Amino acid sequence: MDVFIEGIGGAFRQTPGSLGIWNDLHFTSDPEIAKTASWCFVFNEPANPFVTRAPLPQRVLFASEPPWLRKYPARYTNQFGVVIGPPDLKKFRGRHVRAQPCIPWFFGGDGSFLGHSRQLDFDDLCALSFPDKKYPVSVVCSNRSGTTQYDRRLAFVRALKEELGEDLHWFGRGFRPVGDKSEAIIPYRYHIVLENNTIPHFWTEKLADAFLGDAFPIVAGGSHFDDYFPSDSFEYVDLENIEAAVAKVVALVRKDVWAERYPAIRTARERLLYEHNIFAVCANYIAENTKPDSSCLSKPAKIKPLYSPGYRRFRVQRKHVRHWLRRTFPYGIF
Repeated sequence: MDVFIEGIGGAFRQTPGSLGIWNDLHFTSDPEIAKTASWCFVFNEPANPFVTRAPLPQRVLFASEPPWLRKYPARYTNQFGVVIGPPDLKKFRGRHVRAQPCIPWFFGGDGSFLGHSRQLDFDDLCALSFPDKKYPVSVVCSNRSGTTQYDRRLAFVRALKEELGEDLHWFGRGFRPVGDKSEAIIPYRYHIVLENNTIPHFWTEKLADAFLGDAFPIVAGGSHFDDYFPSDSFEYVDLENIEAAVAKVVALVRKDVWAERYPAIRTARERLLYEHNIFAVCANYIAENTKPDSSCLSKPAKIKPLYSPGYRRFRVQRKHVRHWLRRTFPYGIF
C-alpha cells in the first residue's frame, strides 16, 4: 500500500535500502501519490501545499518543535485528524497522541567517519559493530549563548570539563566541529545528551544518536524516557543544580557502569531501530487504526503549510539577522 509522507527530508534512509518500504507499506513524498493514498503523514509542515483524499482521521501530523521554537495554531492543526507529539495544542479538534515526535536521526548522516561516501541506511545501522570504545565520554555542545537555557548548558559542560579534563571530548561549533555525528559517539562509552526542553516524552535525535552509537546516554532535559527504553539504559541529570549534575556524571564515568548497563543499551538500540523509527511508528499506527469501512474522500482536501513561502523567507532572514547581532554584539546593544 502506498502511504504519503511529507517533510522528513532524507529520513528515507531509516528504511532498508533507503527505499521507503516498511513491512508491506511504501512511503513516498510524491505529491501525485498524495492524491490517491488513503493515509497521509506530515512531519511539522509540508514545503508546499498539496491535495489529499485521505479522510481526516487518517491525516497525521508529527509536531516536533517545542513551543518557543514553533507554534502550531488551530488553523493549521485542524487540517489533520491526529497530532503525534508532546507540545500542548490550543483549540485542536482531533486526537492528540502525546508521544515522542520521531525526529529523524543525524547519526551516519553522511557516513564519512565510517568510511562511507553516502548516508548510512537502515541495513547499515543494524549491521554496525563497536569493537573498541577507547575513550570515556563525549558531548556535542556549540558555543551558542544568550538565553538562560544555552548559558546553563555551557556552564554545565565547562564545569564538567574542569572535573574530567582530557576524559571529556567536547565537540560542536566553536570548539571541535564534527562532520558526522557518529564521530562524536562511536569511540565513546558515554555521551552527554543535552535536550533543549523538559517537556515529557520530548526526546530528539540527540538521544537516538547516542543509542545508535552504542553509547550510554547521560541526559539533561526531557522525562518519561522509560516509556520507550529500559530505565537502566540511560541516566538523567538536572541542570537546575549544575554542581550536583557534574558530580553525578563524574561518579558514573569513574565507576564505569557502561559494561554493566550494556545489555540495556543494546535493548534500547533495538527498540529505537524497530519500534521508535518514524516509519515503524507510522506503520503501527496504520495497523491499529485502519477501519474496514474507511475509504478515500470523493472530493480532495487541500493541505496548506503552516507559513506562506513569503513569510517563511522572512523568518529565515530574521534568524540570520539575529545570529549576526549575537555574534557582533555579544553583550547587547547599548
